[in-house]
Amino acid sequence: MNGNNIIAGVESYFQHFTDFDFELRRISVYTNLLFRNVGSETLENPEIMIQISPKNTGKLSGKVLSPSLTQVFGVYTKTKNGAQRGWSFVREDWFSHGKKTGEYRIQSIEPIQLTPGSSYELRELQIDFEFPKLAGTIQIDAYILSGEDMHSVLNPICIHLYGTLQQ
Repeated sequence: MNGNNIIAGVESYFQHFTDFDFELRRISVYTNLLFRNVGSETLENPEIMIQISPKNTGKLSGKVLSPSLTQVFGVYTKTKNGAQRGWSFVREDWFSHGKKTGEYRIQSIEPIQLTPGSSYELRELQIDFEFPKLAGTIQIDAYILSGEDMHSVLNPICIHLYGTLQQ
């Protein structure tokens, strides 16, 4: 808190379920990320960072577009004034960068202002893992980034696999 009693704060959480497909030897995590401004100042165009560890184990997909595709395909809904809505990756090389670092940065296609008390949702993400590539514990974290501030998700997803599943 500073001298003007301005409080920055974002509360975020995953709504998710996990599917274990033993026949295909795959784990799929289906998730929505909900976030809300619990502070007293408006946050301009916050970004989302999804972090998967260990890196190079998960494959992220869902309703998030490559930056170059937002202009070609538009996105899922348009507002009354014709503006596009939805989410895109920040980097054009999001896939190779994500595989290398485990980090995926996502932004809103339209400018957003996260006013105090308002909320947004990143819907229908899917993260797939193959059993042979897993080594013990996998974790999915999310952060809401606004300027220099980074707000962590309240409930990171953690899955621990015993050695018998990896055979």
